[in-house]
Amino acid sequence: MPCIFTRLGNDLTDSFNLDPIGLWLGRIEAPGIGPCVVTLREGTLFDITSTRAPTVRDIVEMDDAVAYVQSVPSKPVEATSGFNWLAPCDLQAAKASGVTFSGAMVERVIKKTGGLCPRPSGCHSRSHRGAYR
Repeated sequence: MPCIFTRLGNDLTDSFNLDPIGLWLGRIEAPGIGPCVVTLREGTLFDITSTRAPTVRDIVEMDDAVAYVQSVPSKPVEATSGFNWLAPCDLQAAKASGVTFSGAMVERVIKKTGGLCPRPSGCHSRSHRGAYR
């Protein structure tokens, strides 16, 4: 079995202190190929990208994702491939915490000003009350 490329060693299970019996799923950017879905088997990284499941989202939405990852045909990622790690999520919806924070901040400002319009011109008319709700 060819070794994989990692700056920390040849066995990712040891390098990243991962449970060797765990099921690991991730993504890499392979030069000349693009994003690939990968899994870790016995310390070796395998490319499991397929037409049935070209993204991590496709795999996690399967009825039996574990069985699929364990049995899908794969090829080892060669030590000379020079890949880069990518975030594991690709097409999954991800909630941005900044959006939630911004909305809550605007609500606090409205409550603090008593519903008045905090305009730079100094206008504090209640006629603008609905503009920030």
